[in-house]
Amino acid sequence: MKKALRIILLLLFVIVLGIVIAGLIAPNDIRMERSVTIKAPQQFIVNQMFHFKNFNSWNPWYELDTNMKWEVKGEDGAKDAQYSWKGTSDVGEGTMIMTEVASDHANYSMNFKEPIESQATGTWKVEDAGNGTTKVTWSFTTHANFPMNGLMIVMGFKGGMQKDFDHGLNKLKAWCEEHKSDMPAFKIETINFEAHAYACIKKKMNITSMDSFSAFFMDSYPKLGAAVGPNIIGPAAGLFFTWDEKAGVSDMAAAFPVKLDTKAKGISIENIPASKGYQVVYNGGYAGSGAIHMALTEHVKSLGEQQGLVIEEYIKGPGDEKDSTKWVTKIIYLVNGK
Repeated sequence: MKKALRIILLLLFVIVLGIVIAGLIAPNDIRMERSVTIKAPQQFIVNQMFHFKNFNSWNPWYELDTNMKWEVKGEDGAKDAQYSWKGTSDVGEGTMIMTEVASDHANYSMNFKEPIESQATGTWKVEDAGNGTTKVTWSFTTHANFPMNGLMIVMGFKGGMQKDFDHGLNKLKAWCEEHKSDMPAFKIETINFEAHAYACIKKKMNITSMDSFSAFFMDSYPKLGAAVGPNIIGPAAGLFFTWDEKAGVSDMAAAFPVKLDTKAKGISIENIPASKGYQVVYNGGYAGSGAIHMALTEHVKSLGEQQGLVIEEYIKGPGDEKDSTKWVTKIIYLVNGK
């Protein structure tokens, strides 16, 4: 009995010593990154991956407790959207919060309540991999003080998480490749765009951050309304004169269509001549409009025409309807001929 007890105590000592030594040499920040290549369009994957309502279709931990309680709050697919869960000890309890959503990546923070209170940050990134494929990368970083960092090393935390990430990404791959044919076809209409005058506030914007877009529009529309209110003849709009993916910038404007003879101090008036164009009337949240732009861009290229001004008309939005699936945006691509 005493011999067995000594062996147990010795084993415990070795384990504790291992944790201490690992904690002294291990970093406090534990980071991991896993990737997968998916045979599906980038925007289709973005729509699936960046919306919390779809998370459980590829969530590697959901299958451990399919009866767990979960809910999504906020505008799904946009900054500040939240995914909260609570289940058995296998999945614990916590909240994921979108901290940034762009066209090619989404950053999130995680606050764990159970089984251990902790915080982490992560990123989902998508990029064109050529030949109709998309590379998807999932990265994750958490901080652990001594001796918790040592305990995580001894317990194989990083290796276990990497397996979970691989499992989740492979589930996403399987789902997207099976359902990519479900991607909605867009009805692209050919239009004769009549001459318009727009009251504008122009700015060169960073296109990698949806937050800056939102802040710019929210700040500009009240100023425009105060300056030209009686002359406004249509819905709020966004004008995109240039869109440079490589430089990550766009020359753009928050705008309202106004009477042709409108003048206003401190406000630019853009006179857009009559032109041929193509449009799609899109129903849904702004985060999902990227597929429309891709479809219109490819449509213009396929016809050998030169793309000109791009216009978004916000027919119905968050000021009119809380449910983002009921928002309506008219997306127009003007062309300058062949």
